Amino acid sequence: MTRIDLHTHTKMSDGTSEPKEIIKQAVLNNVEVVAITDHDTLDALEEAGQEAKAQGICFIPGIELTCPYGEGRLLHILGLGIDIEEPCFKKAYIGLKERKEKRLQDILQILEKEGVVIPRRALEEAAYTQYLDRVDIIRYLYREGKIQTAVEGWNKYLDPIPYGARELIGVDEALELIQKAGGVSVLAHYPKNIGFKDYPKNEIVKHLSILKRKGLMAIERYYPSFTESENQFAQELIEKQGFLASGGTDFHGKNRPGIDVGITDEGFTIPYSVYEKMAPFLHNQIK
Repeated sequence: MTRIDLHTHTKMSDGTSEPKEIIKQAVLNNVEVVAITDHDTLDALEEAGQEAKAQGICFIPGIELTCPYGEGRLLHILGLGIDIEEPCFKKAYIGLKERKEKRLQDILQILEKEGVVIPRRALEEAAYTQYLDRVDIIRYLYREGKIQTAVEGWNKYLDPIPYGARELIGVDEALELIQKAGGVSVLAHYPKNIGFKDYPKNEIVKHLSILKRKGLMAIERYYPSFTESENQFAQELIEKQGFLASGGTDFHGKNRPGIDVGITDEGFTIPYSVYEKMAPFLHNQIK
């Protein structure tokens, strides 16, 4: 069976796998098309792209942007097939990383007041990437034995601390930047907490109509934890509003047991036809 996976994460954000390991695992799982979509970072893409060329599979450079939306709501917007050297996108990306690193000092001070002391130097010495981010705190807490899982770290320590004003890229800007970078913008896991959880269907329809007018091109139709009802509603949205379908496992390595690249223990997969319909709109693909 030909498989694809358009939503995966490496250790450069909150996964546990090296970028090249995801490509190798994709080959083992008969996945012919794979995208890496780390949270707010592009650091895995070069290594993954090189490995994909060596392995002879199609690699789609991507990112998952965390975007404030409305009153206290966050959305995850995937950018698939982006040209990361496009000037406007690159400038906005560097600004995002600088703002997030600046906010980190505030977060460390907040945690210290709560009795959790984290030396900044310890974060810098163990960092995988040029800019520090919240995920570096999660890694530190795990190494020090203060948490057993990444989910525990987010729930207990970081999720209660709000993002700073203008720290993140807003939805409107994200959609515009992805379009300029030649990518396909995708709303990830629409019915989840970072999404439209608890919204009535008519409200979701209204918000997606607004987002489509602003440039949103696709929504995730295939996602491992979607219920049958959520799957059906996603299909209705795609058909009635003219979105492209997308899909992925949201692979995070050991942080999400039972989920592998392109497949889950329960047999979840994404049809190859999803990629075939999206491919003409993807500016950047490495084959």
